[in-house]
Formats: sequence, structure tokens, C-alpha cells
Amino acid sequence: YMQGNAFTVSNNTIFIVARFYQQSTNNLGIFSFFPASGNDWNNNDGFAITYKDNSATLIPKYERQIGADSFIVESSTNAGFHLLSLNFGNGTGSIYVDGSTSFTDAFAPISPSVMPSYYVIGARPPVGGFYGHTDFAEIIIYSAKLINNERERIECYLKAKYNLTSVNNSFCN
Repeated sequence: YMQGNAFTVSNNTIFIVARFYQQSTNNLGIFSFFPASGNDWNNNDGFAITYKDNSATLIPKYERQIGADSFIVESSTNAGFHLLSLNFGNGTGSIYVDGSTSFTDAFAPISPSVMPSYYVIGARPPVGGFYGHTDFAEIIIYSAKLINNERERIECYLKAKYNLTSVNNSFCN
């Protein structure tokens, strides 16, 4: 895993190009932000991108605590090379898998009370026992929620760069 100092996550867009493997345990880490004390998803100041379960279908999910409510957006795809685009802010959160499949939900936006202290790639805090099995090619993070046109352009760039034939984005054609 890799861990480093975090930055503001009130609104964000994250692109992950990686090979995802079927997991045998729930909630193993792909990428997360977390404060100096506490976990990733269950406070206003962090979030988690994890593998949901060990079913036949791989289900990356994005989750964070928004005030008193949990916000969870799940995707569904098969193991292999994929592009995950996660867009979060202004009252909605979405996951796009390979540029076309969108899973969206709404939330009541609040500002984090404390900025997260750390990020971790390939695991979840507390690090130890929550390691995911993911081969990362590239991660791009914006500290703003991109509009669809911007998100689609970056997906096309990543599709061309990594020859991701599974990316089905009409903007790329």
C-alpha cells in the first residue's frame, strides 16, 4: 500500500485505472482518505473506495458519512482492467465504470469540520488486514466535482493512453 498526506475532499473527482481482482473478503481497500483519529468512511472528513463483497460480481463502492447519514454508491462490473470515475459534490455522488455505467445518489452536502490527514492506496485504515488486491496504472484526483464534459474528456484521454477497449464513452468516438 501507499500512504501520504491528504488534501480537501469536500468535492472531488477521482479517476482510477487499474486491474481489479475478485476479492474473498468484504470492504478491502482500493483508495481512502481519513483523519488523524478515526476511520475513512464513517466521519465527515473522509471517504472510502472499497470492494463491496465476495459475490460473483465485483462491486467497487464509494462511501462516506454526510452529517448523520451514510452515503454509499455502488457499482457492478467483472474483474479485470477498468476505469473508475468517481464524481462527488454539490449534493450528488456518482460512479462511472468504463465511462458509461453510472450509479448516482443524492445527499445533503456539508463541509468537512476537519480536513483529512492521510490518504492510503491499496488498503484501508487502520492499515492491517484491509489490503485490497488491485494493480494500479494511474490515479488522477481533482479537488472539485467536474462537469460531465470535463469528466468525459479525461476518460477519453485515459482510454487512449491505456488502450482501454472496455471504455464506452460516446465523447471518445
